[in-house]
Amino acid sequence: MKEEEIIKQIKKDRNLRIGLTTERFYWFFVVYFTPYLKYPLASFQKEILNLVQDSGNELLVVVAFRGSAKSTIVTLAFVIWCVVTGRKRYPLILSLNQQRVQQALFNIRQEFEKNALLLQDFGPFYKMDDEWSYSSLFFSHLEARITAISTGEGFRGLRERQFRPDVVISDDIEDVQSANSSDARAKLWQLLNAELLPIGDVGTKFIFLGNLVHGESALMRLKKLILEKKLKGIYREFPLYDDNKNILWKEKFENWEDIENLRKQIPNDEDFQREYLIKPVPPGNRVIKKEWICYYDPSQIIERDDFRYYLVSVDPAVTLSSSADNTAIIVFAVYGWHEKLKIYVQPNPINKKMEMPEIIEEIKNIKASLGKSVVEIIVEGVAAQKGIAQTLVAQGIEAKEFNLNGQDKRARLSMCSPLIKNATVLFANKGNEELIQQTLYFGSERFDDLVDALSMGLNSLTEELTKSPFMYAFV
Repeated sequence: MKEEEIIKQIKKDRNLRIGLTTERFYWFFVVYFTPYLKYPLASFQKEILNLVQDSGNELLVVVAFRGSAKSTIVTLAFVIWCVVTGRKRYPLILSLNQQRVQQALFNIRQEFEKNALLLQDFGPFYKMDDEWSYSSLFFSHLEARITAISTGEGFRGLRERQFRPDVVISDDIEDVQSANSSDARAKLWQLLNAELLPIGDVGTKFIFLGNLVHGESALMRLKKLILEKKLKGIYREFPLYDDNKNILWKEKFENWEDIENLRKQIPNDEDFQREYLIKPVPPGNRVIKKEWICYYDPSQIIERDDFRYYLVSVDPAVTLSSSADNTAIIVFAVYGWHEKLKIYVQPNPINKKMEMPEIIEEIKNIKASLGKSVVEIIVEGVAAQKGIAQTLVAQGIEAKEFNLNGQDKRARLSMCSPLIKNATVLFANKGNEELIQQTLYFGSERFDDLVDALSMGLNSLTEELTKSPFMYAFV
């Protein structure tokens, strides 16, 4: 039987309607949320409808383009369906701030008070006025409560009588501004692991909804863990159109003219890439692009016989203040000459707060670990940092100060970008994650010390492009 015929029968037969919509969330949404259906449902939306109902999916992450109706489907309709059918007693909605929280709860309340067909079939919804507040809706006859809170509020130990939250929906818990701060990302990730995920009970369903706001956002971290099978869950990603130019919501965007019209409404192409195509793009002008980054397996260079020397690049920060920068130390292995020149960024660079004596000891330990190989050491020579190279020399360790010549950080990174783009520079396939993160998102990360050490080391190596084996023998 076609869907149109089923809908006609449902509208005529109340018992059939209640039975079918109670059993299937899909029919509940189609029947009671008709005003929201300005366009026919796309296949990806039907998939979301089925995924949220499936009781076997206790962790679901959905990242979809802006305007995809994910919040209407899940945070509004699914929450109401859970309560009126008795499937859940305590839905909890989590969002970034109070404004979004109150809007989510207001939308739900409007349906309970003004959705005529919903009231006719599942109402009346008895309520206690003092229990219907900006953060909570309580239904005495259903023994159910819907609570909405922001990430800044405490929610450890939330209960409704004997019930702990049995479905937790995190809807847009980050935005671009908050996700651009590495400190804010770390704080939110800690909150999810320490307080949110343990908040439920056996069978509690967790649903995370959102858009792509940053390559290392909470949703992207969940994605990685799920895809690597380190966390049991389902991850779904729905861009406006895929890499093969297939439009996901053709019922709304019928052709490329419609897509182009939408694109023209978004002033910044980076915003369009991120919010509609689910492609992480750092804000502002990118110095280093993700596709330029090339990796190597450390085991692959063992057999090379043209090793020349190690370069240790030190960007010191001689203070332990919590607001101060970190000290960064990167080791490069230099192989070959001319077109065969390769600079291998060694894994696990140093990136922490240290005072001058500890920095000097760290450099000495690194040099000792490199054995009898030739090792060059450069240290940024600014202000109090000048004493580091001088102290090393006094202790019999050759080291040089690196003069920045008044160049800013972006200029220094731009100067060495061709070496990265043409794969002269390669990064170890493990142990360089933070360095690459800072490099790709330069300008938006809280810390950029590793980027400074990287650009300083690579700029000091630019002369290698003209140095020959013969010349090197007399250096």
